[in-house]
Amino acid sequence: MILVTGANGFIGKALVSDLQKINLPVCMAVRNQSETLSPDFEAVEMPDLADLASKLQAQTDFVSQLCDSEVVIHLAALVHGRYSNTPDLDRQYHQVNCDATLALAQLAADSGVKRFIFLSSIGVNGSKSITPFTEDSPAKPHNYYARSKYEAERGLLEISRQTELEIVIVRPPLVYGFDAPGNFATLVRVCGKFGLLPFGSIKNQRSLVSRDNLVNFLSLCADRKLSPAATNQVFLISDGEDISTAGLVSKVASLQNKRPLLMPIPKVILRFLLTLVGKRTLIDQLLESLQIDSSKARRHLGWKPVVNLDQGLKQAVQGSKLCT
Repeated sequence: MILVTGANGFIGKALVSDLQKINLPVCMAVRNQSETLSPDFEAVEMPDLADLASKLQAQTDFVSQLCDSEVVIHLAALVHGRYSNTPDLDRQYHQVNCDATLALAQLAADSGVKRFIFLSSIGVNGSKSITPFTEDSPAKPHNYYARSKYEAERGLLEISRQTELEIVIVRPPLVYGFDAPGNFATLVRVCGKFGLLPFGSIKNQRSLVSRDNLVNFLSLCADRKLSPAATNQVFLISDGEDISTAGLVSKVASLQNKRPLLMPIPKVILRFLLTLVGKRTLIDQLLESLQIDSSKARRHLGWKPVVNLDQGLKQAVQGSKLCT
């Protein structure tokens, strides 16, 4: 049995469906039974992440399901961008993304779970790169969210050293796909509405990962027989194709039958304008490079992306409700 937390989220829904397609038994861990995908999916309620560490033992049904699981895939998290005006944000990220993760992993180890797969973030390595990040690149978490993920990673590896629990850590960049939330959804809307966009002079290179590719990799790691080399490893996962902001905007617009004019506004001016309108967090994402070398997954596990960048973007944009 594979227990998936965050199973009703953007990535979780696709992962649960994919695991069932390849005949791996799966249970959804959700905060409310009404959040299950359908009656065909087994589900169990779990505590809210904010107080999961203190309430785990009291959730007898959840603990029982955990004991019956061979693998846990932990997707649930407090994502960056939420509660940005909440006081003591650093503590909240740490409590949800680190403390709750480690409490769940320790209970998994005590319950006889064999493998714990943790969805982390490329933000652990930083918000921009000069050369492509690898698994050996130094950690430089650039915000509260990334720091909480990195602290969870370190704690998980310590648990693996003290127990028999196998740890697999996966750091993706921006994940896009059908009905993607956040920045990708905004990009689709902007490219569909505006005929003039200011990215003509941006020559950066960004790595992305299709939800299909990320889910396929997580499913591979969930099958311990097919992925013994994943044990206690960190993997950086991407589509294997990099693209500039200008190139991405052009492709997304084209898939909506739009052809925006990309004005060659200098990067320094764009930085100033984004700061002026309170969008400093988007500066690196739009203007700087962030590249990933995902060759370790290919070498260790023989994994290959199931869709290329063009296929992934076509499915994400033309299948999205945002472009109707």
